[in-house]
Amino acid sequence: LSWLEQQLTQERRECTNSNIFQVDPTDLYSKYMLVFSPRGGSLQHEMDDQFEMFDDDLCGTIALIRCADNYGTNLCYRFFVRDASGEFQPLGDTTRVAVPARDDRACFVGGPDGVVDLETESKGVFGLSFDELLGSEWVKDDSICFKVCIEEAAMKEHPSDGPIRVGKTDVVYEHKPPSVEVPPPTLQADLLSLL
Repeated sequence: LSWLEQQLTQERRECTNSNIFQVDPTDLYSKYMLVFSPRGGSLQHEMDDQFEMFDDDLCGTIALIRCADNYGTNLCYRFFVRDASGEFQPLGDTTRVAVPARDDRACFVGGPDGVVDLETESKGVFGLSFDELLGSEWVKDDSICFKVCIEEAAMKEHPSDGPIRVGKTDVVYEHKPPSVEVPPPTLQADLLSLL
């Protein structure tokens, strides 16, 4: 993390981004990425064209970008950051937003400290400057870990096709890392059976 600014300067960009991830596997446009700009600069990146269709003047420290589409969606998202003990702490409030359907494809961009235009100063992670962040409890072993929880109810049709209904909200997709189930110990019983 301490070398991030120099790496971005060398690459002539103001932010870095995560890999693309999908929330609803049944929706082609339910794809997201996180973008981090250490000094709250531009959120423009060069990862994928479907994630660059937004106003060039948008800036912020950390932002969630939804793949460009024109159908719209309803989103509820919240950011978290890992502290020194390894626990994730909330970063900002839970945000609910209706992304309207539109004629031209565009990305949704949102963040915990708000995504602002270039004329407004970005607040930073927990209101800290990048230099303050580097020395904070949020940075461990020269890295910082963000997590975002997303719920969405995507529109499966465009309003120009006539009246539509938003997708069912009783289905929730949650990506969880695989877990291992350890059976109870049987060594004592096995040894007693040998006698």
